[in-house]
Amino acid sequence: MLCMGALSGDGISERIVQASAPHPLECWKYDTFNINTMAFPHPAQNHIRYLCMVLQVVLQIFLVVQVSFFILAWSAPVPLQPLGWHMQVLPDGMTVADMQQLPSLQRLLGVVIGLLPLGFLVFGVIRLRQTLNELQRGAIFAARTIGYLRTFAGAVFASVSLASLERPLRAIALNLTSDHPSFEVRLDVTSNEVLLLLVCGLFYLIAAIMHEGRRLGEENEGFI
Repeated sequence: MLCMGALSGDGISERIVQASAPHPLECWKYDTFNINTMAFPHPAQNHIRYLCMVLQVVLQIFLVVQVSFFILAWSAPVPLQPLGWHMQVLPDGMTVADMQQLPSLQRLLGVVIGLLPLGFLVFGVIRLRQTLNELQRGAIFAARTIGYLRTFAGAVFASVSLASLERPLRAIALNLTSDHPSFEVRLDVTSNEVLLLLVCGLFYLIAAIMHEGRRLGEENEGFI
């Protein structure tokens, strides 16, 4: 709506007329995107949906493999031979002889320590899948999407950190519960782990930028 004033012989008379075209800012506000649903043009939206679907499948496979390897590492002390292949899955820093000599109590202790990084990893993957679900729906700047992404970054950061500490913590625990301590307490930090921590920090930064973009979008909506 536009308010227009016109001069007449008796004075100033006001009349309100309907604008023939919407305000350019109104076009930008409603036609380009909404801060919660982010309605992209169809080609871009379809591309994002397809990419999210592919990533969800990859995440599902990754999660199944990680959990399966963890179970095999602590429950199968003998080599496996699927389809004629020789395969041995062991916890980090453990040998076949170590695993075969572990009593049930120490094996259970190793499982409990190993569950900490695995639990954070599973939680982070679940949050990432929820993030991808929201992106598929078009809710790119929604508060829950930003929250899921931020939680994913924090959970994976905790998982990588605990995975680095798992080996020395396990060695300490097994030495304390053994009559003849024989496990070396050693902390190894690889470049891959440092890179993963940096990637987690990058995802957290992206979530913070998305939150700031959402805040600015809400301010613009109120201003317009």
